[in-house]
Amino acid sequence: MGHDMRMKLSRILPLLLMLPRLAMAWASAGHQVIAAEAYRQLSPQFKAQAIKVLKAHPDYAKWQSAYHTNASFDVYAYIFMRSSTWPDEIRRRGNKYDHPNWHFIDYPLRPPGFALEPGPKPGDDVLYGVARCEAVLSDTQADPELRAASLSFLIHLAGDMHQPPCVAVSLRKATYTHGNILARKAFTISIPSEGQVQEADYFGLVSGRSGDKFAATKLTPVRSELVDAPYVKEFSLIVECRLAHVIELGLHTQFVGEVMDVKAEDSVMAKGGLLEITKVKPLVFAPDTQAYYGIGNFVGHAFSVGRAFE
Repeated sequence: MGHDMRMKLSRILPLLLMLPRLAMAWASAGHQVIAAEAYRQLSPQFKAQAIKVLKAHPDYAKWQSAYHTNASFDVYAYIFMRSSTWPDEIRRRGNKYDHPNWHFIDYPLRPPGFALEPGPKPGDDVLYGVARCEAVLSDTQADPELRAASLSFLIHLAGDMHQPPCVAVSLRKATYTHGNILARKAFTISIPSEGQVQEADYFGLVSGRSGDKFAATKLTPVRSELVDAPYVKEFSLIVECRLAHVIELGLHTQFVGEVMDVKAEDSVMAKGGLLEITKVKPLVFAPDTQAYYGIGNFVGHAFSVGRAFE
């Protein structure tokens, strides 16, 4: 099936953004990337004020002791980043500061328009959470620990409301792709399936400086209409990204790309317009044993199976 049959971003992303129980906005790494960029743009005065507030946080000492000196960020940047993941860490675990419904607005699905309307719980959703955190932080007489928890939530919710969606990849400076991304200000991610493991491995074995990997594998490069980078025609899932941020992480550089489009073959879609992971059959790479694996079997529903311990 050709890529003219791919499902476009405009059909996929609204579903991802409006189904928070099925797709969390970010994993911890994504929240920390957003927090790192926010901290980098703060003035020294605001950085000091933020850290002063966070020092009253119940987990501040734990974050401080977990920091290991490195050239990429100091201890206060690390604490600011770690605070961004705390609201997820306490979620539905009985913590007095937990607000599980602040992470999203649970809009009902009414295709195809998805018209904007007030949320079903305007007093207990992400917009209310942001407003509440801002109010607490504005009150210098409020309980210090509550203000610290509110700042942590505010940093986190900024990530939960991410617009536009982004994806991050990390590469060594020595790679050919590293230079291409910097030059083109864009990149694509082509997801191979289990049946394309040889082609995927070859792409990792050979540098683009020394040969044409597309010609060798008989794969087809397609020039993106949205970004200055090619993708692999034969791969069923494609993410096209405009370079948004560049973050140096020791020997690696992390490239944060704004997702401009997601293309998926009809053959890997499930009913309702969502990806069916068992049809995509993506590869999993275990670097310690240098082995590729498939994804395995279904084992449980996320954010549900763990409630057996509640």
